Amino acid sequence: MGHHHEEDHHHTIGRNDHEHAAKELTFEEKGSKLLRHWIQHNNDHVGNYNQWAAEFRLHGYPEVAVLLESVVGLTTQINEALDDALQRIPHPPK
Repeated sequence: MGHHHEEDHHHTIGRNDHEHAAKELTFEEKGSKLLRHWIQHNNDHVGNYNQWAAEFRLHGYPEVAVLLESVVGLTTQINEALDDALQRIPHPPK
């Protein structure tokens, strides 16, 4: 079982070919957008980890479930660090 993403899931940030007249994003805007994307992406994975932990527990693999639950905790720590990084980027008033 490998790492699978839905077909409509893309890992490109800061580009939209349909916005020809759009201004280029600043470094801070690009960085903030990327960090928010990573946080959301990790949150999506957390849901899958929890779902599969329950499935493994149901199918008699409690040790696998415990490991996946620990991955949830680690991912949460990663997201806290990403959010901390995001908060340190100055955001101009809108």
